[in-house]
Amino acid sequence: MAMGVMILLWSFVTIQMMITMVSAGDEAALLAFKAQVSGGGSLASWNSSSDFCSWEGVTCSRQTPKRAVALSLHRMALTGVLSPALGNLTSLQTLNLSFNGLRGNIPGSLGNLHLLQNLDLSDNQLQGSIPPGLGSMQSIQILQLARNNLSGMLPLSLNNLSSLETFDVGSNMLSGSIPVDIGNKFPHMEVLNLGANHFTGTIPSSLSNLSDLVVLILELNRFSGYVPPTLGRLGVLQELYLAENRLEANDEEGWEFITSLANCSA
Repeated sequence: MAMGVMILLWSFVTIQMMITMVSAGDEAALLAFKAQVSGGGSLASWNSSSDFCSWEGVTCSRQTPKRAVALSLHRMALTGVLSPALGNLTSLQTLNLSFNGLRGNIPGSLGNLHLLQNLDLSDNQLQGSIPPGLGSMQSIQILQLARNNLSGMLPLSLNNLSSLETFDVGSNMLSGSIPVDIGNKFPHMEVLNLGANHFTGTIPSSLSNLSDLVVLILELNRFSGYVPPTLGRLGVLQELYLAENRLEANDEEGWEFITSLANCSA
């Protein structure tokens, strides 16, 4: 009997230690993030004397152990760089740091956030390329990186993000071409914004396979060739922006897409 009680006690203590360690890991990751940014007092509540679940912008799960499931600090006047420790918040479903003054590179460790559904880093001063590791965010639905200083090509690993509904990288300095098979990779895509970058090449006809697409923004790039006439297959398309590219049309061809757009909901 005594042995059984000791085993139960040991098991309880072990479980409690594991719970404490898991929660402590999230707290340590958040404090590492705080150490790399400043925000004029917006993170004043972030200290070890209080439960990290009560900190500004942090939302935790209800079950034990408590895990950070959302970090929303948009419009907090944050400056500094993003700590790779954010990738240790492996229960995050939402990460919104938009409309701040964050600079530096996007940490590739964010690819460890396999439960993340919404990543919004738009309207900052982030630079460098989009890390290929982001292609490991298996649950991501909304990926917004617009209005930064990002450069380079879109990593091929992003093709793995089959759950994407919104992909917004507008107003950066990204280059390269749109993959010819893009329309076969994102069956749930509703918003695609590649506008105001340095993209080149032709507009792939496979875009017409994105049957849920509502908004398509390709303006202010260097796309060339004819606009695919098959865009009219996008039956729920409401907004299409193609201005200020190097697209072609003449008296005989190049305008067919306008006629085909009569099939769209707008």
